[in-house]
Amino acid sequence: FQLFTLCGKGPRSSIRVLRHGLSVVEMAISQLPTVPVAVWTLKANSTDEHDKYIVVSLAHSSVQTLVLSIGETVEAVANHGLLPHEKSISI
Repeated sequence: FQLFTLCGKGPRSSIRVLRHGLSVVEMAISQLPTVPVAVWTLKANSTDEHDKYIVVSLAHSSVQTLVLSIGETVEAVANHGLLPHEKSISI
């Protein structure tokens, strides 16, 4: 969604573009076993500045909770402490 506006008057006028939301930077593409129901990000420690994990809750799949680590690459995490065959909730 974009909205174009004309601002100002005379030689000080300009055209502005307003965009809804934030721009998206695609870092990884991965096929999921089914459509995600919810997605959360988590920090490793409460004092961390940035999130370390992406938690994806899946429906109608043998794996219902998928955890991905965020860093230079995005990779699946095997020993994350969540039950992969149970539905996840927002933590």
